[in-house]
Amino acid sequence: MKLDNTLKKETANQAWIGLQRGDTGRWQWSLEDQTFYRDGDTYRNWSSRQPDNQKQKEYCVDMDKDGKWNDENCDTHQSFVCYK
Repeated sequence: MKLDNTLKKETANQAWIGLQRGDTGRWQWSLEDQTFYRDGDTYRNWSSRQPDNQKQKEYCVDMDKDGKWNDENCDTHQSFVCYK
């Protein structure tokens, strides 16, 4: 996956990937491009015991260098991935 390869080249251990929990509690991508993600897509790559919404404050998702997803507090400062 291109996203995995991009993060492996960076010095950061995690990066925001643009996935967030919406007002309805449903996970949604921040992209408006519907060709990237469509309702009904089933791909998920959560780390073990994730998402856990620790302290009821984890509404954004980062990815580690192994490609695993983790829900995280959106105020956490870390790298992010841009799509072009």
